[in-house]
Amino acid sequence: MGIAKLGARLFGIFGHSVSKGKLIGTSKSGIKVFQKVAEDGTKVTSSYKNGKLYKTITQKPVKENHLQSYNPYMSTGHKTVAENHETGVSTIIKKVDNDYKRKFLQYRTVFDPGVRKEFNAYKVDKNNTLVGKSYDYIYAPDKFKSLTVATYKNGIPYYDVRKNLYIDSQQKEKFINVYNYMFPNGSKLTGNFGTVTYKDPFTNSIKTRNLYAGGAREIAITTNEQGENIVKVGNNVIN
Repeated sequence: MGIAKLGARLFGIFGHSVSKGKLIGTSKSGIKVFQKVAEDGTKVTSSYKNGKLYKTITQKPVKENHLQSYNPYMSTGHKTVAENHETGVSTIIKKVDNDYKRKFLQYRTVFDPGVRKEFNAYKVDKNNTLVGKSYDYIYAPDKFKSLTVATYKNGIPYYDVRKNLYIDSQQKEKFINVYNYMFPNGSKLTGNFGTVTYKDPFTNSIKTRNLYAGGAREIAITTNEQGENIVKVGNNVIN
C-alpha cells in the first residue's frame, strides 16, 4: 500500500472518529454512544445502532440579548434537541431564566423586573410539523405559575389546557380551548371554556365559578387506561 493511500485511509478512520466524538459507552444490545463538546459548551451525544446513526441529542447553552425589544430582557439557560433518526421525530426543549428589565402586564398580573423561569417543549416530524403534545411553563416567584399542554393532530391544534395559579391569592384558573373537537356522535365543537377557583373574601370559603357570562359551557377531556378520550360538557364539569 502506497503512502498516499495509507494516509487517506488513516484520515478517513480518524476523521470519522473525530466527527462522532469520544466513545462513552456501549449498551447490551450493541448500541454505541459517542459524545463531543464544542468550545462554546455545546454537547452532542450520538448513538449508533448496527453501524447507523440512531439518535442525536444536542445540548446548547443559551445566552440571548433581547434588550432592544419592546419588553427588554436577557435570556440564559439551555436548549436541547433530541433527534430520532429512525422515526424522524425530534423533541425540542428550551429551559431558560429570563431576566426582565422593566415591569410589564401579562395574565392580568404586573410582573416586576427580575427573573422569570420559562420552559417549553414540543415535537416535530421530519417535515417540521408539530406532533403529539407541547408544553409551556412559566414561573415567577411569589407571583404566578402557569402550565399549558396542547395536543396536535396533523400539525393543527386539537385542544389545549392551561392552568394558572396566582400565588399570592392562591386563585386558580383552568382554560380549555378546543378546535373542531369531534364527539362520538360525529358532532364537532370549537370554543373556549374554563373555571376559576378562588377564596370568597366575605364568606372565607373556596368557590368555583364559570369564567364566562351567559351560561357558557365547559368541556372536560380526560384519557382512560385504554387511551380513549372521555369528554364531559356542561356546567362545573372541570375538576
